[in-house]
Amino acid sequence: MAKKDGEATTVYYPIQYPFSVDRDADLRDPKQPSGRFGRLVNMIVYGQVLKTRYGISELVHTADTSDVVSTNDFSGDANCISWYKLDTYSGNIAADSQGSNPMTGISTGNSAYLTQDFTNTIAPGLTASLSLDNSPTNNSAFVTCPIGSQGTAMPGQVGENTTLSFCGWLRWSGTTQLNSRGIFGRWDASSAARSFLLYAFSTANTIRFLVRDTGGSNADIDTGIALVSEKWYHVKGTFDSATNTSTLRVCNSSGTTIYTGNDTIPNGMETINQALTLGAFNADETRAWDGNLQEWVLFKDIVTDSEQDDIIAGTYS
Repeated sequence: MAKKDGEATTVYYPIQYPFSVDRDADLRDPKQPSGRFGRLVNMIVYGQVLKTRYGISELVHTADTSDVVSTNDFSGDANCISWYKLDTYSGNIAADSQGSNPMTGISTGNSAYLTQDFTNTIAPGLTASLSLDNSPTNNSAFVTCPIGSQGTAMPGQVGENTTLSFCGWLRWSGTTQLNSRGIFGRWDASSAARSFLLYAFSTANTIRFLVRDTGGSNADIDTGIALVSEKWYHVKGTFDSATNTSTLRVCNSSGTTIYTGNDTIPNGMETINQALTLGAFNADETRAWDGNLQEWVLFKDIVTDSEQDDIIAGTYS
């Protein structure tokens, strides 16, 4: 089959059998099934274009893309404040690949409570996740960026805008906890120093998103969906300071939405000069997340559902 001028053609050429030494006889064989062609002979390779000496002008070679891995790139997004891949880190530092807010690892008693996990990983292009071993008897491992170490101003700080979005992957280990566990935010469970928090609620193990109102009330979105152990979930939380509305969307590992909801507070979000923490309520809390975290990102604008879909797929840029 010849390619017409100006037209790209991909052609498939089944190989005839049984073979004979007479190519022309092969092609004339009345027993040859309809739609099949004679065997290819005297093939010449020109780069990625295959040609033969006998009547077939060219085959278009298509590169195998099965091993091409997509990876998110937030470097061009001016609204992306911090990007914690959590796939590689040195010592107790969880690097910020976007800004200048590195997180320090806190792990009392046993450094093995805070480790890299090369087996349980899901974010496209990343080969390891952060594993937090926080069974009820050793709730001590998390990573945090103290206010004094925050080199890039982040939403929720005093004097900063409170419009924000965050998203990331989480995986529960299956260990039953005795109380609620913090996942991401600026929230002190024992005082009024509270701004926003994503957390797993008590033994019911449902994901919730809390936003503190300047008047002392809370917007608390409860998914009502109990997490399944050793399954990955992608979570996105947002707060819009123009409407005082918070949203929460949870997707499974396939990118299918399993929960979406919103809540509104009467006044604006409370701003505090406190640590930003992953895997606990704050740097002084022991109620820590037990499981894995990977690729957590903080923005100073509203991330849409379609943008979250791109992040899940590893095509965000």
